[in-house]
Amino acid sequence: LQRKLAHLERLLEPRSVSQTATRREGRPDPRPAPYPPPGPPTIVQVTTQCESAVTIEEGTIAWQFPAEPGQSLQDPTTGEAWFRFVASRDALLVAHTGGSRADTEIELYRSCSGIETPIAANDDSIGLVSAVSFPVTTGSTWWIRVLQRTGLPAEPVMLTLESAGVIEGTITEAGTGRALADIQVAIREYDTGHYEGWGYTNENGTYQVTGLGTGSYVARTEHSEEHLDELWDDHPCYNDCDVTTGDRIQVIDGWTTRGIDFDLQRAGAISGRVRDAVTQEALEDVWVEVTDAEGSWSESGHTDASGRFSIGGLAPGTHFASTDANDYRDEVFDNYPCLPDCQPIDGTPIPVMAEETVTGIDFDLDQLGSIEGTLVDAATERPIAFASLEFYDATGERAGSAETDSSGRYIGGGLEAGTYFVVTDFWGGYRNEVYDDLPCPGRYSWDCDVLAGQPVQVALHSTTQGIDFA
Repeated sequence: LQRKLAHLERLLEPRSVSQTATRREGRPDPRPAPYPPPGPPTIVQVTTQCESAVTIEEGTIAWQFPAEPGQSLQDPTTGEAWFRFVASRDALLVAHTGGSRADTEIELYRSCSGIETPIAANDDSIGLVSAVSFPVTTGSTWWIRVLQRTGLPAEPVMLTLESAGVIEGTITEAGTGRALADIQVAIREYDTGHYEGWGYTNENGTYQVTGLGTGSYVARTEHSEEHLDELWDDHPCYNDCDVTTGDRIQVIDGWTTRGIDFDLQRAGAISGRVRDAVTQEALEDVWVEVTDAEGSWSESGHTDASGRFSIGGLAPGTHFASTDANDYRDEVFDNYPCLPDCQPIDGTPIPVMAEETVTGIDFDLDQLGSIEGTLVDAATERPIAFASLEFYDATGERAGSAETDSSGRYIGGGLEAGTYFVVTDFWGGYRNEVYDDLPCPGRYSWDCDVLAGQPVQVALHSTTQGIDFA
């Protein structure tokens, strides 16, 4: 989930950065989004055939995919365009669609034969922008295919060829040297912390981030889940940290800066089990949430069929654990019941260290009470299906609800021990009542004097039955 959220932030950033991004001082950041087109584009007519590809040079071109016959300018369109490029120098180049508002994909080929398998391809390098970097030698010929997945025919698509800087390195696990795959590395500007790009490690633990201009940068691992994130070189960055405190990485346009390696420690973890306090039966699918010393969410996990859980990805320091269970009274470790709410930091602190698992974080939860009954038509005694009921506590505050099934039966749980009142919640067809057989003066349930009804006693670990309506 964390990785998806991070990717969503990146999708939004290129469009909004010039308006909403801020520097550390709180001033608007005037920099454009990553991969901006370097200058006004040259307008070209495109072809969908590799053999007749449009010859281009370094710089920016633009074109529009035509709308289909009868298509509105507000309807999404798709298309493809082929380009041919002959390198005039030895360089490391990047081809990108910065400046385009369409969702694009780039594929790179060395010839028009065997086009089913590109030598490189990219979709959504940053936001909807695609980018492919490749080294060229003087006189080498390349074919580039740009695919538009969605977009409006009235909006141009841009393709830029320019030299680029690259940062690459390897990420391993501290102590074991094991290569770590699928670790995200984010690159930011050294002075401002402005986001410039990211990449992921492959199965060999290596990553590469392209499309960087000449300048100074910092690198940080992000959302590593089972390992502790760092700023290069060897600066802990577990949660939020000032990314501009990392070591400076100098990048030169057209060159690759290598050796930006990380050696990540395994994060800490906690484990335990969750059971019913009376029956001692294991409780499955109970969420356990971990917060840090400030009360901020750290990680979460859920119990398996045996009631056990293990939650990793925890930074060294003090943590607290709490449950989020259906039909059971939640608790904060160790044995602090939530009546009805509680603050995790009021529980017992759990000291966590890197590369260690704290065991014995156990919970015995009390099952909350429930109310059960039936609804039938008073004249026909036929069950009333899919009708709503409301539960109110002794102060008149709403405490829960239930709905009848096809047989007219209902059961509503999640109730603390105490006194309750039950009222039907019809919006027409039947007159509402408060249990037991107290008609409501108005049309809706909120017209009822719920506290005038017969009290219903509820206890933990039990169901109060026979609360019937007719």
